[in-house]
Amino acid sequence: MPVKLKIWLLKNVFGQKTGKRSTDELWCFNDKIRWSMMFDNTPLKIKCADKFAVREYVAERIGEKYLAKLYGVFERPEDVDFAGLPNKFILQCNASSGRQIIVEDRRQLDQRAAMRAMRRWARSVYGRNKGEMAYSLMPKKIIARELMDIRADREVLFMCFAGRVEYIRTVIYSHTLGHKKCAGERYYSREWGDAGFQKVNTPLAPSTPRPEKLDLMIGLAEKLAAGFNHVRVDFFELVNGEVRFAEMTFYNWTGGEVYEPVGADYKLGLLFRLPPRDADGFSEEGRRTLGL
Repeated sequence: MPVKLKIWLLKNVFGQKTGKRSTDELWCFNDKIRWSMMFDNTPLKIKCADKFAVREYVAERIGEKYLAKLYGVFERPEDVDFAGLPNKFILQCNASSGRQIIVEDRRQLDQRAAMRAMRRWARSVYGRNKGEMAYSLMPKKIIARELMDIRADREVLFMCFAGRVEYIRTVIYSHTLGHKKCAGERYYSREWGDAGFQKVNTPLAPSTPRPEKLDLMIGLAEKLAAGFNHVRVDFFELVNGEVRFAEMTFYNWTGGEVYEPVGADYKLGLLFRLPPRDADGFSEEGRRTLGL
């Protein structure tokens, strides 16, 4: 695709999503998320958004003990060795969000259905229609990893700005037919108090006690977030009291979260400082990463 056409398409998608130009002054958190995923991709962001490549980054920053066990990495769906996997595991596409198959009993797994799902992953580029450019720049793989015994099925998500945890979000999941589904969410302050806002396009989860390992998770999240203007760092709490890294994401709900009160979008946006932009709206590294 010609460079000028690619740039025009990105600017056009951004305009459709936000009603703004990529060079405009941006105040809302959601607008800044959308700008970042189209115009500010960097090699390190791409690595950390990659469900496989991020493991090296996590091991270097906080240690391998916080990673789920890895059972296999496969280039193609046909390479997946089901017989060599344990009874419980998760199959996951590295270059995506939410593309996974939870296997609680390998003997009950419909391998044909799993293969069809993985082939769909291989054929499509996740996030292309939303402008999530990073996923198209990752070498696609399928990973098989540990299915962890998660406490209360709760995931703890740390909203980091300039390397500091400012807000915390909890997500409660339900598992249905091998798939994970959000059953409720709630935002907290860094101190586990009222965040002053909540998300309105998902059910509000009930308030839960302060996690015993909250201070540990905050410290780990900030080590992983150091050097990024914004990133969300997610952890799992295990039934045995241990903590495991879940993922890092730079595109919180692809800039589509709705908050109440309305001012929360601006409140979060003030914490998210953007780098300088050029005449087309790209950061210097973002343009270079896309080869433009």
